[in-house]
Amino acid sequence: VFVVETTDVDVIKYYDELPSPESGIKADVKIAKGLGIMIDGARLYNPWLNYCLPMHLCQTLGICSNVLSQAASRPLSAAEIRVLCNTFIGDVPDPDVDLGAFLRTIDTFMSNDEHTKWNPATGKNAPLVDVEKLRMKLSPKPTGCGCIIA
Repeated sequence: VFVVETTDVDVIKYYDELPSPESGIKADVKIAKGLGIMIDGARLYNPWLNYCLPMHLCQTLGICSNVLSQAASRPLSAAEIRVLCNTFIGDVPDPDVDLGAFLRTIDTFMSNDEHTKWNPATGKNAPLVDVEKLRMKLSPKPTGCGCIIA
């Protein structure tokens, strides 16, 4: 097992493709992308998340690294968001079972200064989770065209 931390896209691609059936290499490779790449990706795909330096250090050290890595590559599922919140908050309710309880629990913790960190994307202190943005992401979306026929 080895860790590579870089911002070079070619290096990331090389190590991502290294352990493959074609190469014959069997290795547990963890790519720790540079902080800037992770911030940009998390902001794009998971704008509710303050991907701050402590989160990057967790990802680099292998703490919740799979979910944190995915946060910079695609929107996280409700189950993945719960795994992430369980890591830095503790046991939180299942959002698929009781979304309100899940959001209230996170909101309670985010009001604590301990969960407010410097957000390198905005240049301001912010909670690790923007609960309103998370609520918009997880709340059921209306189906259909949204038209009302009277």
